[in-house]
Amino acid sequence: MSYHFSSYEPELKPLPKLPRHLSDWQEAATQSRIGITPYSAKVLYTFGVMRHSIEASGMALSFSDKFYLCAYLQASTAVELLGRCLLGDQCIVNGSGDRLRRGIQYIACLPNSNRETSISIPRSLLTYSIGDCENLRNLIAHGSGVSKGHVIFDAELIKHFLNLLSSGMEKYARDLKDTSDNGRDASNKLAIAAIMPMFCGKEPLFIKDVYKRLIKGGTVASNLLYQAAWRL
Repeated sequence: MSYHFSSYEPELKPLPKLPRHLSDWQEAATQSRIGITPYSAKVLYTFGVMRHSIEASGMALSFSDKFYLCAYLQASTAVELLGRCLLGDQCIVNGSGDRLRRGIQYIACLPNSNRETSISIPRSLLTYSIGDCENLRNLIAHGSGVSKGHVIFDAELIKHFLNLLSSGMEKYARDLKDTSDNGRDASNKLAIAAIMPMFCGKEPLFIKDVYKRLIKGGTVASNLLYQAAWRL
């Protein structure tokens, strides 16, 4: 199934308002020069950042097993961003653990799960809890100085993460297009989430790239670079 861009703004539901960083998203929409709303700019940008993190992770995997930890950190960044959107998180400083756990729960289809819920890893003898995944991310991201427990890293974890994440992006795209109350809630939470657009000069990053993929009949996670390094 293709996710055509127009379906992100169905006529049956009014577009969410953007109380958070509205002027920044207005500028991003205007500077994109493709006739989109600030909300659409935020949707496209968010998926673009996720794609960027997945592709960077895949590139690291494609070079050498020496870069597995860097690849995992990149993937975790995308998972945390997804968690921020799902929660409608407006916190800028704290709460990264909550966002990461929510993102993991979503991509692993673990509703109402807690930190100790385990994730099965194909082709691995190890089992990771959500807490293990969080600990490992913290250990890598904070100079190997923050961890709440002993974690053994298996390279299959990052490959499984990337497969779950790409599928999770497609699932989230469907949620945002849903015209039910659940879809409306997902859209509103993304609208209020504390996400800032980045620019290169006056050009907002990622927006046009994802837009072009969608209007050509692609999906938010189609044709990812370096996916041969992790596709199961």
